[in-house]
Parts: sequence; structure tokens; C-alpha cells
Amino acid sequence: MSHGDDVRRAPAGFRVVGATETNPIAAVEDPQRKLYGMLFHPEVVHSEEGTKVLANFLDACGCRRDWNARSFVEEATERVREQVGPKSR
Repeated sequence: MSHGDDVRRAPAGFRVVGATETNPIAAVEDPQRKLYGMLFHPEVVHSEEGTKVLANFLDACGCRRDWNARSFVEEATERVREQVGPKSR
């Protein structure tokens, strides 16, 4: 999302469950389908509880919390090496 984005109406089957002063539709849910949406920047410093929201999202999705930038680079590098093959000169 960008600061200029907004939601004009909730999608079919969703109900609005969160709003802000500038965004009347900031969070939606469709519990029957277990679908949820939220309009916010969790990664910025001024997002209150952003880290907690991300952690809860990972829990709700059944994801592990073991990702970090270093492991991403290492795994991506290994995948490239597997595809490209041994280093040649």
C-alpha cells in the first residue's frame, strides 16, 4: 500500500472491521473463508504495534518466524549455484 491508496468499498462477502480518520475501510474480514485484509504500513516506525501485527499474521498463516535477510541471501545464492552449476573460468 501507498499513503495515497484507499479502499472505496469492501469486496463481496467481506465486512468492514477497521477504520481510521482518513480511511473508512482500513480492515476487512470474511471469517467463513478465513480471509482478512488490512491497509497499513507495518514496517515503519510510526505504525504502532506493526511488528506485533506481522507476528500475529505469521501465526495465523501457520508460518515460522525464522526468516531474515541473511538467510534469504544464502538460500537464493544456493539456488542460483544449483541452477548455474560449478564456477567456471
